[in-house]
Amino acid sequence: MKRFFLIAALAFLFIFCFNFDISIAGDALKPHGPVPIKNYHPLYMYFNTAMPDKAETLAAGKYLMDIDYTASNVVLKQHDINEANYLQLDMEIQRVSLDLKYGLSDELELGLEVPFLAFTGGYLDGFVEGFEDIFKGFTSPAFRKDTEKGGYSYIYRYAQSGGASQTLVNQGSGGEGIGDIVLSLKANILKESEVLPAISPRIVAKLPTGDDSKLLGSGELVYGLGVLMDKQLGDYLFGYLNLDVVNTEVPPAFSPIQGMEDYVIHLVLGYEYFYAERLSTIFQFYYGTTPYPNVSDAMTAIAHDPISITIGFNYAVNDRVTWNISAIENGVSSWPDFSLHTNVRAKF
Repeated sequence: MKRFFLIAALAFLFIFCFNFDISIAGDALKPHGPVPIKNYHPLYMYFNTAMPDKAETLAAGKYLMDIDYTASNVVLKQHDINEANYLQLDMEIQRVSLDLKYGLSDELELGLEVPFLAFTGGYLDGFVEGFEDIFKGFTSPAFRKDTEKGGYSYIYRYAQSGGASQTLVNQGSGGEGIGDIVLSLKANILKESEVLPAISPRIVAKLPTGDDSKLLGSGELVYGLGVLMDKQLGDYLFGYLNLDVVNTEVPPAFSPIQGMEDYVIHLVLGYEYFYAERLSTIFQFYYGTTPYPNVSDAMTAIAHDPISITIGFNYAVNDRVTWNISAIENGVSSWPDFSLHTNVRAKF
């Protein structure tokens, strides 16, 4: 029901925006692109590589800098009948990152992403509860009502079919530090035309710089291949598509998990609509595949494919600097319940 409500709301807003007329010239618009947000669920963050991005590349010798902040709130308790498989999460993952991009040529772009992560009790618990009290279509597990606001817990017990239960994680307080640094290379192989979108393949490498003993990184090299597409769909409407395939590596704490997939898929579909030359709205849908298909199906936060919907606003402060603020709601519990994201982008 929650997923259908979100999709219906997105469709309504999309139709409203599409029919909202405003006198601006399409060729004067400068699209911001997809919201740079990933899945920061504590069991999925290790398979993230590059941020959602445009196919467009920077001109030779030009730089782009993003300063991103995301707070992702997760509260859940799930288990199978005998609790051999048991997951309890009550936390907020706060992430600050510095993302730099450089145009090696007009068609080739190099990227560097340096994240800082903190697993905390956070500050969004009260906001999420209040929001869901107003909008009944958005619901979190009943376990949220039983938790202390700003509290922290991370417990994960795992058992193979018919096997003994093992405690993989049991934390009463979280860690913080540098996460896994990401390098990317994007090549624009097709410029946008009236019929065809701009197309850029990319390769990505996530380096094991995060402390895997604190669950801040996978402890292994993670790499991915992807393709990005951009297309102007109307005078004020722009569309984006990202498709990435990423190999799976997890911290040593999760090594007992059996039957993991060798790779996961990330799909991002976004629409950006301009109300004015400097103001736009972005609607973004994410779908990914789970690397844990053999975990008990009662554990939906692990066994089910992650889905999310993002609604955000972009404002161009001037020709060089833009600001974004976005809210992200999950479709299933394999994505955080709610995330708040903001970033400042500068070109020079």
